[in-house]
Amino acid sequence: MKKFALVLIIYCVASGCVYRSTAHSGRNFDESKSSQIITGKTTEGDLIRLLGEPMKKDIVNDHDVKWV
Repeated sequence: MKKFALVLIIYCVASGCVYRSTAHSGRNFDESKSSQIITGKTTEGDLIRLLGEPMKKDIVNDHDVKWV
């Protein structure tokens, strides 16, 4: 019985490691347009014209915003 309980516990712990999410966020965009993005020169307006409006914007810190 102890062996069975140990195997069951190991199985439960190991099965939690193989979960993969199938959720997706955002939308596809033309990757060839990414070559037109220049650090320090491309503006937010330029990005919106190239890639479209982001699904959401997350504030990372005082200077950075992450677009999804």
